[in-house]
Amino acid sequence: MINNKTIHISNIFKATRKFNKLQQSEFAAILEITQGTVSKIESGNMVPELTLWFKFLKYFQISDPYCFTHGGVEFHEKAIQTILNNGSNLAPTSKIDIKKRHLTVRIIRPIFDYLFKNHLKNFEDFLKEQKVSIEIFYIFNHPLSQNFVESIFSFLQNQGINSKNLALLDFNVNNTYGSQPLDPYNEHQLEYFFKAINSDENFIVNYKLVTNKNYYSASLNLKDKVLINELDPKSLQHTYYMLYPYYFLKSTKNCLSTAPVIEMIKKNSTWKISYAS
Repeated sequence: MINNKTIHISNIFKATRKFNKLQQSEFAAILEITQGTVSKIESGNMVPELTLWFKFLKYFQISDPYCFTHGGVEFHEKAIQTILNNGSNLAPTSKIDIKKRHLTVRIIRPIFDYLFKNHLKNFEDFLKEQKVSIEIFYIFNHPLSQNFVESIFSFLQNQGINSKNLALLDFNVNNTYGSQPLDPYNEHQLEYFFKAINSDENFIVNYKLVTNKNYYSASLNLKDKVLINELDPKSLQHTYYMLYPYYFLKSTKNCLSTAPVIEMIKKNSTWKISYAS
C-alpha cells in the first residue's frame, strides 16, 4: 500500500541518487541490493528494511533517521559546499554566484508543494525548460541560484498566481522544518521557529516575533545592498519574503482567512506584518 511514508522514502532515495549522479545499478551496488529493489523503492512499491535504511543514511551521511516523516533530506555541509563550488547535478545549468546571497530549497518549499498539487504539468514543463530536476525540492538545504528563484516567481505570475493567492498558501511545517510538533501558543516554540528561519545566513530577510501582539517585523539584511536594491517592494517575490512566517503562523495558529497587512515602518528596509488571530 502506497502511503505518505512510502512516497517520502521514494522521493528521498531518488533525490539522493540523482544528487550523487548515480545510475540505479550503481546506487544498488553501493547499498548491496539489486537494481530491481531500488526501482521498487523509487516507484513507491516497496519500503526498505531497517538495515538497508540505516546503511543508506550512513553511506550518504544523512544525520536525520526520521527524514522520511517530512518528505525531504538534508545533506552534509561538505556536499553543499561542493554544489557552491562546482554546481549541482540536479541543476547543471543553474550556476550559483557564491559572492551573492542565495536561497535554500527550504525557503520556497511551500511554493513547490502548492505547485505540485495544483499546477504539476505546467510546473514540470517549466522545470524541463530550466533544466532543473524536480528532485531538487526534496533536499531542504540545497542552494538555489537567484536567477532560478526569480524565474520561479515569474512562473507563478504567468500562472495567474498573485499576492492574494500566496496569502492563503498552505504551509506544511513537516515538509519544511521537520516533524517536530510546534505549539503555536507556546512562546518558546514560536521563538524556536523564528530562530530556525533566521539561521539561514544567506537569506536576505531577518524576522522578529512580537509575542501576544499579532504581528512580527521583517528587516532586509543591509549587508547585501545590491540585491536589496534589485528587489522591487511591490513584487510577488518581495511579498512572499514578507509573509513567509505568516504562512507558518496561519497553518498552526488558525490565523484566519483575512489577509495580513504589510506596513513599511522604515523606508525600504523594515516592515510590520499584522495578522488576525
